[in-house]
Amino acid sequence: MKINYLRGEKIKGVRFPKEKYFIEIDFYSGNCLKFWHDQDCCEDVDLSDSSLVEDELNSLIASVILDFEIITEREERENSYLTWSFYKLQTSVGNCTIKFQGESNGYYSEEVSLGVFDSDSNCIFTILGEDFITKN
Repeated sequence: MKINYLRGEKIKGVRFPKEKYFIEIDFYSGNCLKFWHDQDCCEDVDLSDSSLVEDELNSLIASVILDFEIITEREERENSYLTWSFYKLQTSVGNCTIKFQGESNGYYSEEVSLGVFDSDSNCIFTILGEDFITKN
């Protein structure tokens, strides 16, 4: 799924807060892209290679987003489900793939949500996995 809304946004900064959000990418427009997962029972979601992703994203500061794509893969195992979420960010100076891995018993979601928020923290839109949820 391609996210055309982010095309042309210029990256101002990147944060890795320890609270609710995994990653926050700030743009010069005042908008912010946030990645998160609402933790529940019997499931776990983690950012893969977090230090590498942090270095790659920081190297993209001041670059312009050319393309942003979401790819989700799911695998059923004997007693669990695995979900890999890939967020492919192509910019004017380089590329970065943000990868999350989730595992659950199959009842709980192991997908990552993302949203774009304006400078007043109003949600512009959110996406769960590859499902478009809201747009204001």
